[in-house]
Amino acid sequence: MSANPQAHWRDLESAVADIQLLGTAEQARAADSVARSVAEYGSASTDELLGLLREDLRSELGLRPLPGRPVFLRFREREPAGDGPVEEEAVHPET
Repeated sequence: MSANPQAHWRDLESAVADIQLLGTAEQARAADSVARSVAEYGSASTDELLGLLREDLRSELGLRPLPGRPVFLRFREREPAGDGPVEEEAVHPET
């Protein structure tokens, strides 16, 4: 995991813009929701968007839909205890 999350912001900005431009109406709406949430709150859940992209990709590849909601692995930084390094922890998905 990168110690500098800003290093990946341009990649995320580009991906969201591509989805808004080339995605389905539902994918574009979900990408817009991600962008608005990041602008307003500084973070966003991408679960809906990733789920829509997953469904579309599987359909395009001729694969059957998978049952249930996927769990996406997420990490976030925790404040270091004392002078130690910043630790990372897994974030449990919303249920």
